[in-house]
Amino acid sequence: MGKVTMKPGIYPGISREAYEAIDAINWSILKVYDRSPLHAKWAMDHPKAPTPAMERGTAVHMAVLEPDRFDLEYVVAPKVDRRTKKGKLEWSNFEEANEGKSYVSQKDMDYICAVRSKIRKHPTILPLLTGPGLNECAVVAERKLGDSSRKSVLCKSLIDRIKDHDGYTWVLDFKSTIDAEPERFGKQAANLDYPPQGGFYLDNLEAAVPAGKKERRFLFIAWESDPPHEPKVYELDEEDLRVASERARRLLRVHARCVDKQYWPGYHQDIEIMRLPEWYRKKS
Repeated sequence: MGKVTMKPGIYPGISREAYEAIDAINWSILKVYDRSPLHAKWAMDHPKAPTPAMERGTAVHMAVLEPDRFDLEYVVAPKVDRRTKKGKLEWSNFEEANEGKSYVSQKDMDYICAVRSKIRKHPTILPLLTGPGLNECAVVAERKLGDSSRKSVLCKSLIDRIKDHDGYTWVLDFKSTIDAEPERFGKQAANLDYPPQGGFYLDNLEAAVPAGKKERRFLFIAWESDPPHEPKVYELDEEDLRVASERARRLLRVHARCVDKQYWPGYHQDIEIMRLPEWYRKKS
């Protein structure tokens, strides 16, 4: 699918493929600028195909957010030996009977349903999932930049769910994790740059559709990939969110300058002192 230009706004229920086709910068590319603009340009020009883990995560999202739709669209693939005549026939009959549906293994289906059950039974999460809300929302925003020769940059983000509840508008982002315990998930969030993602998403949403008087709040909903798949809900500290949002804005300005100049530099070419971790110094 080629790149598609879309006007600023919110587009609920969009597929991952359609989202990836939108011609705009997203956080997964923007954060690479911290390594170097050259690495970010390479990532833009060489998009990675979804991994099995990412595809399973997509299935979990649908199972949690739209359980009825998931039950209609996902089926368990039979275990057949497609090298044999009998296996080929069984598989052909299965495909014909399930045209247009997505296939998962029985093992993955058991995992998805177990995660769905845990999340949808959580007393804090369930009210955010039930009732009216917007799922799998592509937010396309024209972001104004104050210190760039470019007047604005088109940005995009894919929000799992937007839900009005208890006087706020909640922006939900689901994350798989090995350990949802606060300190350990906090380390994962820092290592994988989750906080600036939250700031980037909120800024895009505000640029696309101003909030008005209702405050928007960003939540991470983490679930453990291993049984018992215990979920945990997190909100960033206000100061951490402010710092993270500013970092995302800084990287957006770097991106804009690179696009304006059509130049994406790599690492500095001077000789630098190599930085060793503190634990190495303690060894001696």
